[in-house]
Amino acid sequence: MARKLISYKPPQTEESPLLPVDNPLPSANVNQTLQDATNRADHHYKSLRNERRKTVWAKQASTHLKTRVRTLEASVQHLSAQLVPPSLGSLDFQSGGAGIKKALTASVEQKLVKVKERLTKAEATKQDLRRRNHLLQMRVKRIPHQKALAGKKAFQKDRAIQDTARDLVRDLVAYGVPAASVNDTLHRVAETLDVSTTGNISARSIGRIVLEGGLASDLQFVEDVQQSTGITLSCDGTTHRHTNYESRQAVTIKQNGERVAHFLGVQSAVSHTSESQLAGWERCVDAMFDTFNASCRGEHNADPREFIIKTTGLHTDHAEDQKKLVRLVQLWKKRIEREVRGERALKTMASEEVLTIICEASQQTIEAAGGLDRWDQLSASEKEACHRTAYRDVMIALGEHDFAELSDAEKRDVDLLVWTGCCAHKDLNAVKGGNVRMMAWWKANGHTAPIKLMNRDNARTAASGSSAASDQALDLSQGGGVKLTDLAGGIFNHKDDKKGQQDTLCWFFIIQLGYPINFPDTSNTRYQSHCRAAAELLVHREFYIEFLGIIKDKKEKRNHNHVELNVFVGLQDLPTLHELAVLTLYSQAISHPYLLEIRASHEERNALDLGPLHSRVIAHCQAIISCPELLLAPYATYETGALDKQGWNRPEAIYAVQRLLPHLPHIRGLLIAFFEGALETWVQFSSEFADGGTISNLSEESRSRAWMEATNDKNEGNLGSYRVVQRKNPSMTIHQYNARTAYKKNNTGAYIQSKLRPIDRQFLRKRARVVDASKLEPMRKHAQAEHDQEIVREKRRRDAVREAKKAATAAALAAVQPCFDVETIRMGRLTVAQLNIQLAWHRQTNGAIKSNSQLRNKQSKIDALLHAVKAYQERSLASVDALATGDASASSVGEAMSGGDSDTFESDYDSETYE
Repeated sequence: MARKLISYKPPQTEESPLLPVDNPLPSANVNQTLQDATNRADHHYKSLRNERRKTVWAKQASTHLKTRVRTLEASVQHLSAQLVPPSLGSLDFQSGGAGIKKALTASVEQKLVKVKERLTKAEATKQDLRRRNHLLQMRVKRIPHQKALAGKKAFQKDRAIQDTARDLVRDLVAYGVPAASVNDTLHRVAETLDVSTTGNISARSIGRIVLEGGLASDLQFVEDVQQSTGITLSCDGTTHRHTNYESRQAVTIKQNGERVAHFLGVQSAVSHTSESQLAGWERCVDAMFDTFNASCRGEHNADPREFIIKTTGLHTDHAEDQKKLVRLVQLWKKRIEREVRGERALKTMASEEVLTIICEASQQTIEAAGGLDRWDQLSASEKEACHRTAYRDVMIALGEHDFAELSDAEKRDVDLLVWTGCCAHKDLNAVKGGNVRMMAWWKANGHTAPIKLMNRDNARTAASGSSAASDQALDLSQGGGVKLTDLAGGIFNHKDDKKGQQDTLCWFFIIQLGYPINFPDTSNTRYQSHCRAAAELLVHREFYIEFLGIIKDKKEKRNHNHVELNVFVGLQDLPTLHELAVLTLYSQAISHPYLLEIRASHEERNALDLGPLHSRVIAHCQAIISCPELLLAPYATYETGALDKQGWNRPEAIYAVQRLLPHLPHIRGLLIAFFEGALETWVQFSSEFADGGTISNLSEESRSRAWMEATNDKNEGNLGSYRVVQRKNPSMTIHQYNARTAYKKNNTGAYIQSKLRPIDRQFLRKRARVVDASKLEPMRKHAQAEHDQEIVREKRRRDAVREAKKAATAAALAAVQPCFDVETIRMGRLTVAQLNIQLAWHRQTNGAIKSNSQLRNKQSKIDALLHAVKAYQERSLASVDALATGDASASSVGEAMSGGDSDTFESDYDSETYE
């Protein structure tokens, strides 16, 4: 009986809109792809139907053949029975019957063999058809999944997302579209445009596509390094969630003067030491060059040492760790340059000289290892490390020899590495220096200082009365203009949007003035925020006092909190108003014109050309110190008072100070003190521009090769942006952030479209998958945790050593027999070691004895020991006298109680005890 065929109809699916078919994007062939999938489904359905029919026919043929076989076998048995009846079985038919039987049997067996062969073939055909039928059934079951997958792969060609689609994804992410929303964004835009398209891009693919942009940025940077004649670096650091992070930037400078700024990433660091920062630079450079050399663009491997050799400038802030970093980078550049120069020199040397150098280096390496026997005991890896060190030392020596033959000008050009500090930090530190001098002026001149704006706890302690705690609370508390602006920022523009007045203040000023006012952001770290806040408080002082009253009266209990009360009092404190006025005048005269000039054309202005500007700043500070009337006189104008002579940044602030001048008797002295402190700081923090220094002696060509921006704002902005992104996307990995940011800031999209070939894009896809699977984030966190544990282990080890040393010292001192023989000591019969141990014994009870490092010779130790013995004896006599006095008092009491009877104890008892 034939099996009934199962009918199958391919499923119908609706197209999901994504991108237009006529759009020159990867979805142009989406409809054709789906049509091909439908045609394949129809073909599979027809093939399945035909194969099932063949299976039925084969089964029918097999049954028919089996029936024929059984019929033939029955016929053979019937004929055999007829030819040899049982009754004649004992007769001899060999002469006739046997021959007939043999002939018939042979004929039947031949037919039977043929039938069995046909049956075997039919069985094989049946099994083959059954297998093919199963395959077709499974293929039909996969058709719905294949059609769904076809929609997901609509952006793909040959199972890979097309290049134009990848570019689009990177651009969308760079424009700020969240990676998780990219696919939905494409759907929604296409739907709005009424375009019918199909397809999806998975979140995993989007992440890898973004990583490709970061890797392409690495290729872009290495190629720019190869084409450059100079590279300047800048960096800055911060902490986020108790982890150190460092931002790095580089500017490549080509022969024609073209400059390209590169964002090199934000990376975490196990510590903020100069050595750790240098190691971070080395890892960053090695990683980018490794990527380039692994690509097809690195047909001739790029040497990562080229980067530091071409480095000509470093831009940081003025911290001591940054200055040390500059020195380390200089040593790094010098070492690498000499090594490369030595390798070039080696290639030009004769074979005999090379052989001699190799022999000498090998001999020195073996000697450094401790001799031939010790060398033979080293492992292969240890020997290899020794050889590498020896090779590097030899190359450096050859490079030094070749470098010595250069002229002085050539040497300066080769070792060119200029450092300059951030100009914004210079002004920041100048304000700090001026404020410190201004705060000290009050006490130095015997005038009443600004009121202390204490916190709640210190205020309670100070109000408790005269005590050490009250004095300490007063000493720790601060007052003055900067303290007031800081507290005002916490009320009027707190960095936490849930705290402070925020919009309430803006709406208050809209009613009062007709426009909103945002209080300067002193609650955060912002350049010039305190000076701007001082000017704002003076200009609108009455409004702020009124606003504080509104805040109080809005409350149920109708009172200020402690911070509000401090600001309210500070705005009416005359000495505090003095300091606000000085901060305002300084900002209008120096800070605003200075920052305006250094930032006016920061993309073109070379920081190395700002020496004259800083000379003008110093000269202007000196002029105001000599003649404060340039700012205080009623006729003072910006032409003589402002640094740039281009007008006051905020004229109403100057007018507010002028109105207050009759009530500010100490403004002249405070202004001079502030500018003196600022001048001292300006001289200190602009020392790199001093006459005769590195920058002043640079040629125009060298200045061009070492071009740097005036401020370090880009690195500070990078760190701030990273913190904001981490708050919004706490699970984003740092390499994912760097890839997105580098693609956007470095204009890598244009580089990919104009420079990269299909084979380069293929490399990016493969490399991105490797990076995505390399678990960089867990490794980074593990390195930080391991570093912290290593620090703790080292500290505990040192503690154990220290405690063991203390215990050993205590045991040694316990065994010391102190020497009180003055003559023995004075005659110098004790050795230096004995003197040291005797002095150590006396230090247990006499802290006035100098340390051994202060007693530099034997005679000084003898003198110290003599004084120690004398002091010890005096203390012993004093204690004996006190004991004797106590015994005498007790005896007097006993005599009084016994009616005057003499004591049975003689007075010699105490002296004998002492002896």
